[in-house]
Amino acid sequence: MRSIFEIATDVKDAPLLKAVQEADKLDVMEAICSSISNIPSELGGLLDSNNVPDNDFDMSVLINGKTYTFVPLYTILCYYAFTRYLQSSDQKSTSTGFKIQQFGNSIVIPDDRLNRRWEAEKGKADIFIEQFKKVLDLYNKKDSCCEGKKPYRIMFIS
Repeated sequence: MRSIFEIATDVKDAPLLKAVQEADKLDVMEAICSSISNIPSELGGLLDSNNVPDNDFDMSVLINGKTYTFVPLYTILCYYAFTRYLQSSDQKSTSTGFKIQQFGNSIVIPDDRLNRRWEAEKGKADIFIEQFKKVLDLYNKKDSCCEGKKPYRIMFIS
């Protein structure tokens, strides 16, 4: 994840690993009905091997004589994990916005740049996982177990 996104070196590994595990259980499993550890390495999973390559955005697989190119699952997992990390790091941040000095007082305007960033990265991950799901369904040569599920996202605004 550090090789894809510019994460500061002073950020500890524990929150990043927590974000990866949450993304695997909450985002990837919801989308494809399987964890990354159950997906073959030909598709970017960890079923056959435990080593994850760095910075790989392009993978191809041959299915029934046709080549399909897609973003591997471990890269998609990094995108989902990064969005989860951004959300949790924003909650722990002490800076709540921009401070504008006026005569006699100051105004704090909320900073929503981080929200826009994680929404953009989540959108990319959602597009990547949809393409991946099509290839996974072709690879498994069976219908997906998620056919009846609707992809809803709920957001609570306080």
